[in-house]
Amino acid sequence: MIGFAVMINKNGFPVSFLVAVFLATLLFAAPPCHAKEAAHGSEKGGEGGSAEGKGGEFVLMEPIIVNLASEKGKRFLKISIQLEPGSPATAQEITNRLPQVKDTLITVLSSKTSEELLTVEGKFALKEQIRARINNIIASGVKNVFFVEFVIQ
Repeated sequence: MIGFAVMINKNGFPVSFLVAVFLATLLFAAPPCHAKEAAHGSEKGGEGGSAEGKGGEFVLMEPIIVNLASEKGKRFLKISIQLEPGSPATAQEITNRLPQVKDTLITVLSSKTSEELLTVEGKFALKEQIRARINNIIASGVKNVFFVEFVIQ
């Protein structure tokens, strides 16, 4: 007959069980390294920075918080946006005109109601409106607008 000993802590749990729970917590609670870079911006990213992606270069905007237009009370939108420029020169132009781009974003976003933005169609319409308004400022144009964070409260 083969026997083995199980160590029990003072609360009655097997020590191996506690070690397994601790390791599982470390594994699942800690975000992966690439998620930290995406959340905080890589060396190329950050406020108005650019990051190289599979489809090309993207301009990472810092998160924006605005009051939404609403008669039912105060509603807020927190949004993080990535812009896909039409060319590398466009990325530099966006960075150079960052105050104008931010002003455009704040103006467009604060004119929306939460009811408009809660639908999928509303989000697509907002992306297109942002792209069109930024393309009025940036001569070489933005191809796409991506929402990487979108919270209405």
